[in-house]
Amino acid sequence: MKTLIVVFVCAPFLCTQVYGVPTAEEVATEWVKNYGSIKDYNVAYTETFLETSELIEPNSPANWYSFLRIDTKVRRDGCYNTKLYMTIKDTNFAYHYIFDGIDQCVFLLEGSGKDNTPTVFLNGENIYASMKDRDSFKDALLTRTSSRGQTLLEFYLTFRNPDRDVRVRPAFETISGVECVVLEFFVPANKENPYAIGWFAHEKGMLVMKWMQFSRIDLTVYEIASNKNGLWYPRRAVRNDGEGTIFKKCTREIVIEDFVPDSNFPDSVFKCDISPGTRVYDQRIGVEYVK
Repeated sequence: MKTLIVVFVCAPFLCTQVYGVPTAEEVATEWVKNYGSIKDYNVAYTETFLETSELIEPNSPANWYSFLRIDTKVRRDGCYNTKLYMTIKDTNFAYHYIFDGIDQCVFLLEGSGKDNTPTVFLNGENIYASMKDRDSFKDALLTRTSSRGQTLLEFYLTFRNPDRDVRVRPAFETISGVECVVLEFFVPANKENPYAIGWFAHEKGMLVMKWMQFSRIDLTVYEIASNKNGLWYPRRAVRNDGEGTIFKKCTREIVIEDFVPDSNFPDSVFKCDISPGTRVYDQRIGVEYVK
């Protein structure tokens, strides 16, 4: 029995597919509907280093953690309310980050302060800018946004850019038991080797099951779950980062405990409320005081 091949020319990219495999545009539409349109979310997850090599920035204590737990409320406009628990050299630390879009406050919850006095640091937007990039869940969903408010995947799926080529592999592939549509992304400088490859769960909302980029970032989802609204999300994933990141090489396991999208958080969730008796280090103006 012959296989029917259907060729779609979807300018400016070419979609060659076996009958029944969605086009790149269909994958994009479904993914944006389910994940690209998420306005905010509450997620709790743990992140454990399984393997690391030499640190590129060995003097940065924030890079030494072996275990990390995050419970965060995130809004697409960049605001967040995040509790972060980490283990660094067998010592536990806990922080509470709140960012309202202008200023950030950082409460030290454990391993902090003079005489165990409650302590908070007040910072301008860029002092702890790296905190905005500490949410590995965004990477798993490919929902990290640029300064233009565009998600990573939406950037790759910009069909109106004539220089970007998106190709569909001609058959489904299976990742962790889930049938996936595979998209390959090419840039003008290299039309032979893909810049990035994504595997999208065909019957589970086009959830990203695997993502490879620059040939040095490899994220694979091994378990998935769905929330009460039927939206699928990664339950357990492993991410490999190659040379050029914090470590020359590292492998991290991410385990998501809970995920609730579109909670419509009020602005008050992202406001800093400092209790009397708290020692305040206002790094915006260089002063220290007890409220």
